[in-house]
Amino acid sequence: AAIRQKLLDSKTSVYVRGRALVALARLDGDAIAKDVQTLSRSQDQLLRGSAAEAYGYSSQAVAKGPLTELLKDKDPKVATAALVSWARLYGKDAWALVDPATESLMTLPTNSPPDLAWRFLSAMQALVYTGTPDAHERIDAFFNRFECHQQFGEPMLRGLVTTGRPSGMAMALRNIYKWTFHIRKPEGSFPRGRMLRSSDSVHQGLFAAIQRQGPKSVQAVLAILLQSTNPRDLELGCIVAAQLMPSPATGAMLLKACGESEDAYVEHRCVQALMEPAMEPARFASYFKKVLGSKHASSRIAAIDALVLCPDVNRYEAYAGIVEKGDVATVLTAALEQLLSAPAKHVPRERIGEYLATAMADKELSVRNAAAKL
Repeated sequence: AAIRQKLLDSKTSVYVRGRALVALARLDGDAIAKDVQTLSRSQDQLLRGSAAEAYGYSSQAVAKGPLTELLKDKDPKVATAALVSWARLYGKDAWALVDPATESLMTLPTNSPPDLAWRFLSAMQALVYTGTPDAHERIDAFFNRFECHQQFGEPMLRGLVTTGRPSGMAMALRNIYKWTFHIRKPEGSFPRGRMLRSSDSVHQGLFAAIQRQGPKSVQAVLAILLQSTNPRDLELGCIVAAQLMPSPATGAMLLKACGESEDAYVEHRCVQALMEPAMEPARFASYFKKVLGSKHASSRIAAIDALVLCPDVNRYEAYAGIVEKGDVATVLTAALEQLLSAPAKHVPRERIGEYLATAMADKELSVRNAAAKL
């Protein structure tokens, strides 16, 4: 009732009245049909555009005729809003209209003026709602051409997320991390400890926007990523799990999807994600012990750090294969340094000299110093 009052108040700004119309349509599209039909004939293009958007929340029977007219509107923003609603209502059957409308944008120069950003946002929405393989390929083509241009890259990401469709949100995540994955850091430079949050404002905004869609949407996005066979999707799934829905149940999902992966980036991200307090790391001690035997030094270091969060684990025993048999300097030093905080009751007092013999004789000074300190 309060929103409807805003809609009917002629003293309220046209923009607010338009948003009120869309809000009411989202609550009950067919119940507001008369108001939508009336405003679809308004002289004001903002109200006609809002009516075109509102029809996307109606039924096909109610919307088909008026949307067909709005698709021909002389104002391009109104016609585009009608196209997005058409795609929302008709899905794959909308491709015949969405294809030419979005293909024409691909011919724009990459230095097009920023005031065209709304067209890119709407194109992403229409393509996600259409949802065909061709539509998804078109989305990738858009990002390949325009993602480096901030005035278009951000609206395209926003368009994917605001659909509320898990497939769109997954594509947004893949595209924002594409360059991060493309230029992956060398294994030796992986960060230690818990997963760091990106300081990039676009990354932060995207994750916040996805979280606002609600836990069911986040879970659906995570399921898409973790069901993939692409290591980059699995790595991204670990990031989403750690930042947006950490819990023991989520940790179990990660283990099922990533627990057997031998990809250095997936292993490292999985261990980092499971170190989140809300994941209850101690539950996953057996996995951390398994990763101690990984062929990747970065993963072994991550597992060493993770086992610190498992108070019932005897780390002297867990790290024995590394400390007694030897390892690369970075891994061996990490194990020795983390043993400094191990409970005294776990120290193998009668054989501590034998336990540290290999480390004390290591050629690297940093390893010998760490052993001596221990």
